[in-house]
Amino acid sequence: MKKETLYLDSSVPSAYFDDRVQWRMEETQEWWHNELPKYEVFISPTVIAEITDTRNEKRREELLDLILNFPQCQFSTEIEQISQGYLNQKIIPHSSSPDALHIAFASFYKIDFLVTWNCRHLAEGHRRKQVKLFNTSAGIYVPEIVTPLELKSNKGGQ
Repeated sequence: MKKETLYLDSSVPSAYFDDRVQWRMEETQEWWHNELPKYEVFISPTVIAEITDTRNEKRREELLDLILNFPQCQFSTEIEQISQGYLNQKIIPHSSSPDALHIAFASFYKIDFLVTWNCRHLAEGHRRKQVKLFNTSAGIYVPEIVTPLELKSNKGGQ
């Protein structure tokens, strides 16, 4: 059986090491080890660029090591056009253009889940609805935009 696909934006590996929000770091580490292996995981050049911008050299190396083995989706003019659509329609603010690229990568490559801790510009109900409407009207695949918590196995059965 084929694994479901998952696109990680940079907020998830960043949260893996971010002890400023202890609960999120612990949840991310647990999810990374227990849930992530169940998926075929992808990243993009945007993820690499955001991580490369990390000022702390030790942390930057830790982050790159964490994602090193994930396949990288390739950039294309179609992805740029989809991303521009999110910005032009004000689904994503221009100041957060990398977030538009994350959605565009997951949409273009028909990835099942875009996983993020960014609940302001990505995993927010109204924004998810806007992305769904935009993608559907443009004939583009609609990925599920979720936090790691939404992809945890139900340990209670059902």
